[in-house]
Amino acid sequence: MDDRAKAMGFDFLYYLTSKFEENSIKYWLDFGTLLGCVRDEKCIEDDLDFDIGVWYEDRWKVKDIVMNHYMNFKWMHCEWRDSYCMWNLQPYTKDYLCQTMIDIYYYKKYKNGAIACPSVYAESEDEYWSNIEFAFSNKSYYLNNFTYATFEGKKFKVPKYKKDYVKRLYGDDCLEDIILRKEGFNDRTLDSSKGPPKVTAAMGDSCSDQTLKRVRETFDEVKVIDKPINSVIKTDFMDKNNIDFLVYEKAKDTFLNKWLSEPLSEGRVILLDK
Repeated sequence: MDDRAKAMGFDFLYYLTSKFEENSIKYWLDFGTLLGCVRDEKCIEDDLDFDIGVWYEDRWKVKDIVMNHYMNFKWMHCEWRDSYCMWNLQPYTKDYLCQTMIDIYYYKKYKNGAIACPSVYAESEDEYWSNIEFAFSNKSYYLNNFTYATFEGKKFKVPKYKKDYVKRLYGDDCLEDIILRKEGFNDRTLDSSKGPPKVTAAMGDSCSDQTLKRVRETFDEVKVIDKPINSVIKTDFMDKNNIDFLVYEKAKDTFLNKWLSEPLSEGRVILLDK
């Protein structure tokens, strides 16, 4: 992107995310924008847009900001693509149409809450994407936990597990390779475009056979662990043992808060009766 387009697009990105913050909308830098942030703290040279992710349940708040507040930022062309469930926003002035777009993706949870996927892909009416299950999806807890990172000199929200997140999207070597092919979000050569990530779970040994069957239909690997006795399960333990989620048929809040408070706060506990 040229310098003028980059500057105008970035100013708009910062303005828009500031409005999201003011209105308690959970957002995060996404796709190529997040990759540039994590790898170099700046835009990828050949990227032509800025990408933001938000949760589907905040769609009305987002629409209100886009439709009612955008005039505070000079002028803007906005387009809602019903079949793709996303916004394309393009700032401009009287004498300049900015070629840098802002794309806002709505995310939903699928597979018993184990994965999160942009509805632009999961529910697409496009002939190609509608035949692929959960393209560009990620583990849902990646999008339950956020921190701030520097991008082009400003602070933005990013997933806490940002490195794992971008590696899922662009491959394990994406943080080391300085020269990459253009990171278009619709790049059909990426492994992440071909289906959901592998997700693992662990559950207690007291579950029924029917429940175990249901869990195995959702997760790629299921481990059975003993019910914790005088032992608190931490996320570090889960990460070291390659456990993404803890799954229970049902559990009382007292049990969850005492033994599983950390994974519970990160959205890494799934209760099947909810």
